[in-house]
Amino acid sequence: MPIEVGWRPGQAVERPAVRGRTEAILNRSRIWTILALAVILLISAARVPHLNFPLERDEGEFGYIAQQLLHGVPVYVSAYTQKLPGSYFMYAIFLALFGQSPFAIHLGLLLVNAATMALIFLTLRLTHGGLAGVTGALVFGFMALSPTVLGFAGHATFFMAMFAMAGLYLFLLARDRASVRLYLGSGLCFGLAFLMKQPALFFAPMLALFMVVHALAAGSKRPPRFTLQVLAFVAGSLAPYLLVVAYYLALGKFPLLWFWSFQFAREFVNQVGLMDGLMNFVDKVRTVVSGFEVLWLMAIAGFLVLLRDVVGGKGRYPYLAFGLASMLSIVPGFYFASHYFVSLLPFVALSIGYLVGAVQGRRASIVMGVWVAAGLLIGFARYEPYFTARVSDDVISHSRYAGNPFPECVQIAQYVKSHTAPGDSIAVLGSETQLFFEAQRPSASRFVNVYYLTAEHSRNREMQLEMIRDIERVRPQYLIYVHIPWSWALRPTTPRDLRNWFDAYRWNYEVEGILQVHADRSVMTWGDDARAITPTQSYIEVLRRID
Repeated sequence: MPIEVGWRPGQAVERPAVRGRTEAILNRSRIWTILALAVILLISAARVPHLNFPLERDEGEFGYIAQQLLHGVPVYVSAYTQKLPGSYFMYAIFLALFGQSPFAIHLGLLLVNAATMALIFLTLRLTHGGLAGVTGALVFGFMALSPTVLGFAGHATFFMAMFAMAGLYLFLLARDRASVRLYLGSGLCFGLAFLMKQPALFFAPMLALFMVVHALAAGSKRPPRFTLQVLAFVAGSLAPYLLVVAYYLALGKFPLLWFWSFQFAREFVNQVGLMDGLMNFVDKVRTVVSGFEVLWLMAIAGFLVLLRDVVGGKGRYPYLAFGLASMLSIVPGFYFASHYFVSLLPFVALSIGYLVGAVQGRRASIVMGVWVAAGLLIGFARYEPYFTARVSDDVISHSRYAGNPFPECVQIAQYVKSHTAPGDSIAVLGSETQLFFEAQRPSASRFVNVYYLTAEHSRNREMQLEMIRDIERVRPQYLIYVHIPWSWALRPTTPRDLRNWFDAYRWNYEVEGILQVHADRSVMTWGDDARAITPTQSYIEVLRRID
């Protein structure tokens, strides 16, 4: 039965009498739980054909650093990254449970998305009934699987979305039951969401702010109890990061954590100006919304109904706070990459479920159902070959990541793995971190993404020189040179020290293979034939050290 809104801070929510016996039966019926489970199984089954989807760069980075974690090497010690450690721990769990493969990563992603759908269902059922919950779970599962948000790739935004939804669900339960422990648990989940990705920073403060403002407006009858609830929520949200800080302090590696996840991360995301950011936003919105226009319009309508309810004093501020935080989470850096919008999808699903649950009367419910079905069918028709796995994952990868030969990198990695021993280091001049993961070989340098070194910041030349020193000291068995624009992300003002150094240092190595990347195909050549080629376009060279 839905929670009503007559709530005073520090007290349990009072539930109104049910309007009629039929509504009471429907809201308590197990049929909604059964339908929600069916939806979760259906969406999960649609993910199964894509479990071996070729890894892209972010997945490669997560996977490689997670491999090193399983070998006892902490994040930032094995490789430099501007991300917090949470997603690497998630990947490490997947690899430990399911093996060292893309299959393991994407099976973990399947489970994370199933959990997120379940949490959306539970949240909406709590406030608006079973029909709203099933609708929200279906909308999220379908849209999160879509290629418009790179739904086949295990990005940190999926983990952030799961923990944020867990935080919202526990927050609503805590408010309903006036439970300090549940507020603590809610804050803990939002703190874990922050560990997955820094933009989740907005969730806990936004909910705490609305919580206090609502308490002041409503007038709490039990200030000490309410203060304890707020403190528990704040303490829970801080606990995960404080534990990570304590861990790195104990290791003596806190400066690495602080520099890479905050100092450098802040400098790294400040590269895009406001006008470029607006252009990025418009461009990515077109991509993300394409085929799902009806559902996005319904989400906007649901958000407007939510605003009306909050202004009308119906106590829906947790939804509003969660929605505003979700919107802010895609803004930092002004990159607006397609997968950033995954963090917004739970609120899209909640808004549509909110709209479905808010309508009155059978006719209005039927109209809402028709619109939701139409939105889903249009999206399905637009991307039917992907949803039905009628085309191969390699084809999908080439279409979504034009110019990036991610499927072909698997062959290169397997070659390197078969021609090296487990302890041999390799170096990649580029940002193809998936090569380290697939080859299961350590990097000669802690710089595994060259685009950190080519971005516009004060330390780019210093970092390039450090990578050069690393490679010269380690003398890796294989050096893989990636001559692909998106792998380097060179800018007009980027120092060329690393590339200039490679032009001379490459004579310590011999070409064993070349992957030539053309507009319509990629051609892999090995041995003497590869050494006879002088590539001029996008290509990847596999070079073996000459002893």
